[in-house]
Amino acid sequence: MVETFFNKLDDLQYFSLDRQNEIKKILKNGKNVDELKKYIIQELKKIEGIKITIDRNNTCVIATIKFKRTGPKIGFFSNLFGSEEEVSIKNAVFLGILRLITESKTNFTGELKFVFQFALFISTYIPANLKELDEIYSFFLTPYSMPENQILIGAGPVMASNDHFNITVKGKGGHGSAPDKSIDASLIAAYIIQELQSIISRNKAPLDKATFSVTEFKAGEGADNIITDKAYLKGSIKSLSIDERSIFFKRIDEIIKNVCLSLNASYELNFEEISPVLVNEKQQVDSFIKIIEENLNEIQLGKIDSSLNTSQIANLLKEIPGMVFFLKSENLVNKEKENILVCLRIFVTVIVNYLGKK
Repeated sequence: MVETFFNKLDDLQYFSLDRQNEIKKILKNGKNVDELKKYIIQELKKIEGIKITIDRNNTCVIATIKFKRTGPKIGFFSNLFGSEEEVSIKNAVFLGILRLITESKTNFTGELKFVFQFALFISTYIPANLKELDEIYSFFLTPYSMPENQILIGAGPVMASNDHFNITVKGKGGHGSAPDKSIDASLIAAYIIQELQSIISRNKAPLDKATFSVTEFKAGEGADNIITDKAYLKGSIKSLSIDERSIFFKRIDEIIKNVCLSLNASYELNFEEISPVLVNEKQQVDSFIKIIEENLNEIQLGKIDSSLNTSQIANLLKEIPGMVFFLKSENLVNKEKENILVCLRIFVTVIVNYLGKK
């Protein structure tokens, strides 16, 4: 059955290449995600045999193909924001696969769901009709040096968690001529920044990867003789360790609390959990490797080195078994057609092996 589909891929890669070029035009013209969302929905409506839904939190478009016989429910994930190359190839490939599967009239089993994310997921929320998926897959581009026709894959943590924090330091305003009668929020915030840097150097295992960044510091309203009563800090934490992620949250609160207590100030601290650690499930990785080795001899498999890049598919992988693999981004500069063909062959092979079994 795989060969039947492969015979159609030469034409399909040009379909996907055209869509990739259209997506690039939208992105290069400065159009926002809403414009790209409209384009994706427009293209989906041209494909017969799929059900198009937008989840109730307005975060993603879901295209579903439901076959007559019951079987596995497999998902594929893409997003409409990120780098131009990655956004364009992901969405172009998945539009191509949707067209191929619906036109082939193949008697598959189960369901296919293609997720086109256009807004951030809430960390505790998964679209209801995705919870029923048995597995979910996606891919990313990587700048790592690697041979042609190689993909990188591995089980365990492969991409970092992404958490944001907001801190409000509350002091007591005053005039610059009487600093003793004030509690300088900007000075206290500066102390907090310095102390927070110790989290990475003293609370992280030496061989683990993590970053902590204070990216915004605001205090005062422009007057050069007024000591401000409030200061605001924002930043992010990225980690590949689920346990250390919890430790970081605790230590941030402890440090701010102790600094403020020592200087008679108070504070507010809020965390926003954007995405958890992206973990590739071993069972899915092992099955994926077996499928590639048995059906696509031209594809070389390499082991991925985990990175501090982040992705919101991690929110789905926390609840749904699955995995991601990586393609070399350098290949895309002048070889879009070849990379699209590689992706089409991989995903078609996975679909046939999961849903084409009698």
